Amino acid sequence: INAESWGTQKRANLTQTVRRTNNMKIAVYQAAGTPENVEANLQELKNVARKASEELRARLLVVPELFLTGYNLGTETLQRLAMEVDGNVMKQVRSLAVEFSIAIVVGYPERVCDSNEVYNSVVAIDKDGSTLANHRKLQLWGDMERAVFTPQSNPQWHQHAMFEIEGVRFGMLICYDVEFPEAVRALAMRGVHAVLAPTACGTDGTFIATEMVRVRAYESNVYVVYCNHCGSENELNFDGHSLIASPRADILAQAGKDVQLLCAEIDVSVVEASRKRSPYLTDLRPNMYITQD
Repeated sequence: INAESWGTQKRANLTQTVRRTNNMKIAVYQAAGTPENVEANLQELKNVARKASEELRARLLVVPELFLTGYNLGTETLQRLAMEVDGNVMKQVRSLAVEFSIAIVVGYPERVCDSNEVYNSVVAIDKDGSTLANHRKLQLWGDMERAVFTPQSNPQWHQHAMFEIEGVRFGMLICYDVEFPEAVRALAMRGVHAVLAPTACGTDGTFIATEMVRVRAYESNVYVVYCNHCGSENELNFDGHSLIASPRADILAQAGKDVQLLCAEIDVSVVEASRKRSPYLTDLRPNMYITQD
């Protein structure tokens, strides 16, 4: 992201008038899942989508990074389980979105047709089964991810990471991405109200969920939705502590270390008020601290 891309033209996104003050209930599923068993994870997704829609009346459901396969599976297994965004597995996810009339944001290993490239991706599917956005992870974490996945290299990545539902604008990041303030701010500068971040964070990352995510929300005037795994996979113990943080850095909902379904409301008026009270985005002077040297 260079200084020009954060210039005057992009700032216009922040001043667009929202014709309706929109609230949206979202659900966040902290899951253990079943490593290497896509069918079992689809069944679990079906169960939680039903509960989120019928009991919680949520409009959007977020599940963790690489939920459909599991995360810490090793290079060969993840490459074998990788799937296309328009493949048979995703057709089943689309059917669930339609069946329960709920948008679903789900992590998966994405195989690109006619290519050896595999991405750590998250797709947003609307309640009619259509694809809203598909984000490929920017910042790969650790030797395992770098051995399996290709990092996102498109400078216009944000165009594929943003979507809108009923006047609420969302952006997507994945795990390590959200630890970079530049990534969150790149989406905020383009007018998103909430950043969705499916993750697979271990027990050494408690600080990220309890402190850093709230700071990201506050400094960029957005909601941040952080959806982690729990339990363990092949000697990796996940931290849990999924949460929904408001632009005021309030914790609206937070999980412990076990399987849990969270729910909170995204309120566009809170974002707008936050941007007036703490105008970081409009006062930003990117040319002063972002260089191409």
